[in-house]
Amino acid sequence: MQRCSVPDRSPPIKVESKTLDATTALTPDNLNTTPAAGDNGTATARVEQVKITVGGIAPVTIELGVVQATAKATCATGPGGLAPVLTGASGISYLKINGISVTVGSAPLTVPLVVGALKLNATTTTPTSVTQQAVVLDTLLTDVVISEAHADIHGSTANPTGNPCRV
Repeated sequence: MQRCSVPDRSPPIKVESKTLDATTALTPDNLNTTPAAGDNGTATARVEQVKITVGGIAPVTIELGVVQATAKATCATGPGGLAPVLTGASGISYLKINGISVTVGSAPLTVPLVVGALKLNATTTTPTSVTQQAVVLDTLLTDVVISEAHADIHGSTANPTGNPCRV
């Protein structure tokens, strides 16, 4: 069991989890090949059975099942040729707040709490990157992030400052 405490004058925050896993994959795994439709880079973060406890006058307990975030940069065919497409997705198998089940879909959701807010399924995209955060406990003094994945694009050896999907 993994444990992490955030020391502070605020109420203590304790995070416990059973399994942590992070992976990256690059297809193809040879950057010297000519780019093709479907080439991609993928990052995945997965945490199982998370329990977050926030102490204080009005304590809050957040329980989560499997929490996963995936971020992906893919070369796709478009009107001007190959171009990068950035996507993010996350999933939460279940959520309970103080023992009460909360329905979670795949859309972004913010749950207000006495201690702050619980933000779910957030995707932040820039012209060159995507960051997917499955769960963020946002309090006045700190943020606790569970399952964050990030993918970005860079120029290739043949085109160091340009689109990595083109030669």
